[in-house]
Amino acid sequence: MIVITGKTRASKSKLVIRHKEFAKRLSIACENSRQARISHGRQIWLKNKLESQFNEVVSREAVRKWFSGESKPKPALMSLVARALGVDEAWLAIGSPNITVSEKRLRNVLATGATNMVAAQIQLSGGTVGFPEDERSGVDLFAIIKGRHKTVAARYGNENGSFKVDFPLHVDTAIVVMPTDVPTVYRFFSVPREVISEDGNIRGEYIEINCEFVADRLVVGSREVPEIVSFNDLNGVTQSQKTRPYRLADIA
Repeated sequence: MIVITGKTRASKSKLVIRHKEFAKRLSIACENSRQARISHGRQIWLKNKLESQFNEVVSREAVRKWFSGESKPKPALMSLVARALGVDEAWLAIGSPNITVSEKRLRNVLATGATNMVAAQIQLSGGTVGFPEDERSGVDLFAIIKGRHKTVAARYGNENGSFKVDFPLHVDTAIVVMPTDVPTVYRFFSVPREVISEDGNIRGEYIEINCEFVADRLVVGSREVPEIVSFNDLNGVTQSQKTRPYRLADIA
């Protein structure tokens, strides 16, 4: 008589998800990509994109594992994936933008100052403000102005030529705080949502825009950004609305 003990077939090994956070960031990058938004076709889209744009052949199984969090691309391939999706490579790989510690500290200080200035202006104009508990959203404050609720993000600008700022993908009002020649005087510009969407570059959970302060105006791409003249109206007005029709060629 033959006696068989134990299981007659090997049990399946438990699936190990080592890169859950990477998979989440990859999904966010696809969600906010202008080309990869269709959820059911993202994996094949990314595979084809890597092949057509960079001549990098990857298997469907490899891409599937990226999206499930079972694995993630090697550094060289990670760079190509980030470029294909139009996101910051450091953010996609490890969850943080590619800046030094000192740069991050300075940016945090300036961002806090810009936020406090905007909050003060709203309060002095009769509005109410509150600050979110979760800073990771990128939203700096909540405002109630004339009974209307708004989420606000404020960034500090540079009056000397060109600079970049980043805003969260989902915010009602995006404000750039600009210093002036007078140390105690600042100007506030409200970047329209359509300008951010059309001229910005998506970098994961935030979108980066290139700004230029020229001829007393803040310009993004080829469009003038409205200046806030009253914190009862965060939409602001352009110089052309104040005076005459404005063209970028006028200040070239």
